[in-house]
Amino acid sequence: MRERDIFRMYIKRILPDTCYYFLAILLLTVFYQLSTGQTVEILYPYTIAVTIYFIWMGIRYGSYRNFFINLVKMEKNCTYQGAFGKEDEVLINQTFHKVHKEYLFNIRNLEVEQEEQRRFLSAWIHSMKTPVTVESLIVQRVNRGELNEREAMNELMAENDKLLSSLDMVLNMVRLKEFARDYRPEEFDLEEELKKIINDNKRLFIYSKVFPKIIKEGNEEEKAVVLSDRKWNRHMIEQLISNAVKYSKEEGVSKNVFFRLQKEEKRSVLWIEDQGIGIEKTDLARVFEPFFTGENGRNGKNASGIGLYFCKEISEHIQCDLQIESTVGIGTKVKIVYLNYPSEL
Repeated sequence: MRERDIFRMYIKRILPDTCYYFLAILLLTVFYQLSTGQTVEILYPYTIAVTIYFIWMGIRYGSYRNFFINLVKMEKNCTYQGAFGKEDEVLINQTFHKVHKEYLFNIRNLEVEQEEQRRFLSAWIHSMKTPVTVESLIVQRVNRGELNEREAMNELMAENDKLLSSLDMVLNMVRLKEFARDYRPEEFDLEEELKKIINDNKRLFIYSKVFPKIIKEGNEEEKAVVLSDRKWNRHMIEQLISNAVKYSKEEGVSKNVFFRLQKEEKRSVLWIEDQGIGIEKTDLARVFEPFFTGENGRNGKNASGIGLYFCKEISEHIQCDLQIESTVGIGTKVKIVYLNYPSEL
């Protein structure tokens, strides 16, 4: 900022004070002359008043100029603390740094979010490549006569289901960023909803030779009514089913996935228990981290490290508690506690 600009702004700022100052002196002079009826000497007192005025305004201009010089330095270097003397200037300086810190914090959050999206997109593309490659290999085997058309169709449909599942997940992850616009809580029977979800995924269970079993503990006639977003709850459960089936299926062996419904202090609880390979104890604490695949992912289960992270994000948005327990070689248990039980509202 140029010196001329600072001086021009300063003159505009002190102009009202200047008018009031000299008007007050003039009125005092007139009042004294009228009240005493005598001629008042004005040259000497006016000279003193003007001298004091210019000295004081000069001091104020120095402070005013210093303030703007510090502002320019703060503009060029946001970490500059400044040399402010007045309380209001110090407050402005503190406010500036507070806004700057919040601005940097928001930028870092945005950068982290963008990096997370980039990693998510990379992992998603990588997971999409595997089914496409497998489908290409199936077609080659059919052309060579190594696989009949019926078996090829079944395998192609299975790989196509994986592609659809991956596409659905990436779309849901995008929608999750705008969750507030898509959140519609409602009361529904968790058991009935669970049966619909299992029925819609029956082909996944049949082809994997993993079969679902619903177990309702407590009063059989009492409905497991919950208050949640039906659509997002469905996405979460379907992803947990996909994980349970993927890590349970074993060539030539039939296994089960148990869906256990119970009550804990008037809250509905859903357990999803598989008979799969389990999760290493050292990995349990990190399974909800984005892109963490653990020992199972490194052992060729085509894990993207997105599924459980996606489930955790949904659970936090729909206000339910998601927990996981696992024992290697025995299986994994996922516990969903629906916190928004209607009777508590």
